[in-house]
Amino acid sequence: MTMPAPGERLLIRASAGTGKTYQLTNRIIAHLHRDVDPARILAATFTRNAASEILERVLVRLARAATDAEELQQLSAASGAADLDAARCGELLETLIGQLQSVRVSTLDSYFHRVATSFCLDLGLPLAWQILDRNDVIAFKHRAIQNVI
Repeated sequence: MTMPAPGERLLIRASAGTGKTYQLTNRIIAHLHRDVDPARILAATFTRNAASEILERVLVRLARAATDAEELQQLSAASGAADLDAARCGELLETLIGQLQSVRVSTLDSYFHRVATSFCLDLGLPLAWQILDRNDVIAFKHRAIQNVI
């Protein structure tokens, strides 16, 4: 897979085990190398485990490339950043760690929740709206039944 141009958006749809996380981490590292603000990068997936794995792999790959010439060579080739060197990997790692609170690697649900919260008035939602999980729904049903009885 060739790396898309810096401003080009990318959607990766594939089955489990086909290298989506590998491609996403390459893309994130390439953007970071081009000085894209980590807050402007979004990687969304279906599960929390997948989201944490993506972020973990970015951090680990940068750390390894900062200290291991072979890892650096592989990362440089895979990310399309031919001028990537160990010092730059260290800088990118430091920048990313310093801005972890602004990195948006999350589930699709979490991302849509954040968007809906940002535009709750425009969407006609109350300020204190929330998404109920399964346990909340069950509790509300029980309370409703108790109020009727």
